[in-house]
Amino acid sequence: MSVAIYWLGYLGIYKFGIAEDRKNIRLQTSASMNSPKTDVTRNKHVLAFEELLKINRIYLDPNLTLDSVATNLNISSGHLSRIIKTELNTNFSDYINSYRVDQAKAYLKNPEFSKYTITAIGLEAGFNSKSAFYTAFKKATNKTPLAFKKHVLSQINIV
Repeated sequence: MSVAIYWLGYLGIYKFGIAEDRKNIRLQTSASMNSPKTDVTRNKHVLAFEELLKINRIYLDPNLTLDSVATNLNISSGHLSRIIKTELNTNFSDYINSYRVDQAKAYLKNPEFSKYTITAIGLEAGFNSKSAFYTAFKKATNKTPLAFKKHVLSQINIV
């Protein structure tokens, strides 16, 4: 009888410990899930900047500058540079070039653009020179545009 009581007591304490652990896990999970998302806490200027990039596709302009974007957003270029650095963890030119590289990758993947030169695709994606295009593309993908295109074509031929 005493063994049964001991066993029931042990199970009760053990189960209570598990219940407390589960309760604490739920509290931590709900606190982290209810914490503000990065998009919600983003600066209104960063949101406006990203809207210009995504909707207006201003990155396609090879003459795009930090000053022109800041003027468009009615803020100083120093302030725009600072909020891009703090909120996006990058600088203006790298962020713009990431959009341009993504655009160039889309062109290179599309068979309709296979008749165009890689330089023309880079210029169409918003880069102002072949060397700027190749440098940014290699930095972002660890491949040259030609190597990327060959890799994509080989993947298409495999499938």
